[in-house]
Parts: sequence; C-alpha cells; structure tokens
Amino acid sequence: MAGRAMGIVAMVVACTLIASLVIAFSWRPATQGVNPITFEMGGIKFVIECGIPGDLPTAVPLLRVMPFPIPVEEWLYVAEHVFNMTGELEVKEVKLDEVQICIRSSQATLMIMYGGSFLWDKETAPHAIPSWMTPEKAKSIADRVLARLEERQLAPPGLEVEFSRAYYSEWCNIGYGDYPIAITASYRVSFQGLPFVEGLYITVRGSSVAEVWAYWKFFQVVGSVEVMPVEEALKRLPSYLPVFRCPCRITTVVVKEIELGYMNAAHFPNGEPANKTYLLPVYMFRSVLILEYYIDHRYDAVNATIFVPAVE
Repeated sequence: MAGRAMGIVAMVVACTLIASLVIAFSWRPATQGVNPITFEMGGIKFVIECGIPGDLPTAVPLLRVMPFPIPVEEWLYVAEHVFNMTGELEVKEVKLDEVQICIRSSQATLMIMYGGSFLWDKETAPHAIPSWMTPEKAKSIADRVLARLEERQLAPPGLEVEFSRAYYSEWCNIGYGDYPIAITASYRVSFQGLPFVEGLYITVRGSSVAEVWAYWKFFQVVGSVEVMPVEEALKRLPSYLPVFRCPCRITTVVVKEIELGYMNAAHFPNGEPANKTYLLPVYMFRSVLILEYYIDHRYDAVNATIFVPAVE
C-alpha cells in the first residue's frame, strides 16, 4: 500500500463541542542573527539553530479520544457515496493495531481506525498520472474530496484543516530516469492553533483519487494539562531520536524549528508507544540529522521531525 505504514501511525485529531482553554500558538524559526545554541549529549552534537522560543504556553487543553464516534451504518454510506465503492461490500471487525473495522469491495478498501481516523485505498488505481496532471490540478481534486468529508462530518467541527502542499510522492524508474506516478496533497490539521503530528493526505493516481489518509480523531476536552519548559524537553532529545535500520549513527542534530502540538502517532520515532487514551502535547523539533555510515564512513543529511513529550 503506497504511502504510510499501516498501524504504526495513529491519527490526527478532531474535536467535540466542549469549552476549553483558548490557545492560539504558532512559533516560527528565529530570524537571522540569532546565535545558535550548541551542546553535546550521548556523543551527539546538537545545534539549536532557531534559538529557544520564549512565548510558549504553560498549559494546553487535555484531549481524550472518543473510541467509536461514527456508527458502521454511516461508514457504509461513505463507502458507497463518497468513495464510490460498488458491488457487494464485505464488513469485518478487526482487532489489529489501530484498525477496528474493514470494509472491502472488489476494487477498494476502507479501514476505520480507533477514534474515527481512516484509510481508503483503491487497489485498482493506475500506477501512473497523465502528462496534464499537475500538483495544482491534484490539489483541486483533493479539495473536492475534503469538502465531501466535511459534508458528512467525518472531519469533526473545531478542527483547522489547512492546505500545506502538493508534491510528487511516488516515482517509477523507466530506464532513462525516474517518472512521477502519483501526486499527494497534504493538509495541516490543528486544534486552537496547536498542530498535530500527522494531518490529512490525499493521493492522486491516474486522473482521480487513489488513497486518503485521514489522521484526525474525535476527542473531548476534559480539562487542561501543564506543559514542561522546552529546555527540559531538550534534555530528553537524545532518547527520542529515530532508529535507523541501515548501519549508521547520528553524529549531529541541527534543529531548524520548534513547535508545540499534539501527539497523534501510535509511536514516537524511537519506537516508544504513545498514549492511546489521550492526545498529549509534544514538542516537535524539525531537524536535519547528519548520519555517518559504518561501512564506508560516508556522511549524509536527512530531514526528520523529532517528537518529545511535553508532559511529565
């Protein structure tokens, strides 16, 4: 299944109508001229190139996930009338990672996850895009799908869903170079200005939608939770670095941007499971990692967002 690994990532969040703290926070990288902060922990050099934000909130809304927000009957309607799944539909209850219900036709699959997140995948979609398909046109197609999801209240009220970018997301080597075969439109999802780790991703193959990943979850606001200072989170940074399968080590972490948001993935980059009952605040360190490969001592740079819990 193209795109993202199933069950590893839990999904992003939507909301119900309960009064909550009104917080609208978005911190951007520091302007040029800010002196980077450099330190070393565990044999790894850390460079906080963006500086430390000074206006972070000390508390944010506490969000409790609603496990079963949408009945099966509504999902069957969505399968038939939103995703055009025709013929006999097979409905199965599944207890695998985050998956709860699986609706299948001869051409597509709709998987409903814990909390109202879902994945729709059209297995018969062509692995190609026509020459006239551009990221701008793919965005227009994706926007129409988003409108239908909002119409059926699959994107619960209270969420802020904002277009982020459209990009060539899958490639095929045809002998004389790589050729794009899919375009994905991504949408940033946030609650009261606080972004979530994952958002909404709609992939176009051929001339129509082939895959929809909706990472939002329904939740209730059940109070507030204190947020630890970002300086404390920085001390935890080495413990939450991603684990690579290739024989390499991280030598340097250059932090380009720091945001406070909510953890909606099933696991942290280091493999530690996230809280399933609550969507808890995390610091997101958008970084460049410098890797050294053991075999040939070659160096490489990769982009990564490191999630560190913002609560004790």
